[in-house]
Amino acid sequence: MKRSFFILFALVYACAAPVFADDPFPIDRTWSSLAFRKALTASYGVDARIEPTVDPEEQGELQLVASDLASGRRTDAIRLLRNNLRLDNSAVLQFTLAGLLFEEGETAAAMRGFEKALELHPNFRDAHRNLAVAHLRAEQTDQAFPHLVRAVELGARDGITLGFLGYCHSQADRPQPALQAYRMAQLTQPDELQWQQGEAHSLAALGENRASAAIFRRLLDAEPDRTAFWLAEARALLDLDPERALANLEFLRRRKALDADNLHVLGSMYLNQSVPEEAAACFRAALSAAPPLAAEKVASAAEALLAVGLPDEANTLAASLPATDANAIRLRALCELASENATPVRPAVVASVESLLERNPLDGQALLLLGQFREAEGKPQAAALLFEQAARDPEHAAEALRHHGMLQVRLREIPAALNLLQRSHNLSPDPGLAKLIDAVRAL
Repeated sequence: MKRSFFILFALVYACAAPVFADDPFPIDRTWSSLAFRKALTASYGVDARIEPTVDPEEQGELQLVASDLASGRRTDAIRLLRNNLRLDNSAVLQFTLAGLLFEEGETAAAMRGFEKALELHPNFRDAHRNLAVAHLRAEQTDQAFPHLVRAVELGARDGITLGFLGYCHSQADRPQPALQAYRMAQLTQPDELQWQQGEAHSLAALGENRASAAIFRRLLDAEPDRTAFWLAEARALLDLDPERALANLEFLRRRKALDADNLHVLGSMYLNQSVPEEAAACFRAALSAAPPLAAEKVASAAEALLAVGLPDEANTLAASLPATDANAIRLRALCELASENATPVRPAVVASVESLLERNPLDGQALLLLGQFREAEGKPQAAALLFEQAARDPEHAAEALRHHGMLQVRLREIPAALNLLQRSHNLSPDPGLAKLIDAVRAL
């Protein structure tokens, strides 16, 4: 047992300072956990099948290392190990040095040390585990996985090994084994929030949203300021309790804790709840977020606002899109047509639609838009010609015939109007249009 004391004395001091606590990592909170650092660098036992033996000379070297660490001389401890003549042939010294280097943030050097320790003692369980952790810190999940599996095969049952094994399964989209590993990790680390969070994410991936939401609610009780927990609970509640999911996101919006994508999600939820003004506010906020909302999502949000009768709000979003983008031009034109403040029609918007036809004279939607502009300008003959051309595009034929038919109604050309409206209804049956046709016949 004496040799275990020397390893324990040396490595517990090695984990005293959180050198890498703020390093970016997908499970970064685990790195700053004192329990994690102690488990990572603590002593191993006395099983010679999975750990190398420590001879008296190595015990003496480790005692010197422990003395330097106890006095705060970490650099001297590392130098002592690096200059040791037995380093190349001692799995214990390699392991100890690698642990210190890992604590110092020298991940690549630590990996080499753990690998060398495994060359000297292939069944060195803690070296497998620590090498895997080093790979994870370098975001090399695929390289970490086999070493974690090997550590478990050699008898590892600690929370760190099993929790990180769950993380690897999760990253590889294997939620069922991830769930099992996260739950086993909590047998020895029941208070580790990272493993509870992993369990909740795995449950959500398996469609167990109610159980997932319950775990995230417990996590929020423990750490109510964690934005990630509020978001995860909201995702789990989307189908179960949409109003509570919306409330979570609204809480985060008021704390200015939502990014552009989640503001877009919240805006879409407000649309589903028939609160378009709040949706518009969310979409506007997403424009000024850092980074801002992607162009395709801006366009979809503008189309949604246009559909619920907020053309001016839609136009605000459309104005943020590139001026020469074809979809943006069409969107701005639709906003102009739907706006109550669009009389007279702005020449710049008309010109932008005309530019689409210069690129493609057969663009059915552009022809349809320009026809509506010509009608708004009081040019019915020009509008009728454009509607006729737009009707040749199968994708926009029904809409073009309907607009043309309505134009003929306004011109009191009833037989022509009935013919056009009926053709539109034949292409795209619509109860509302059928009623309109009956009303026109009544004229």
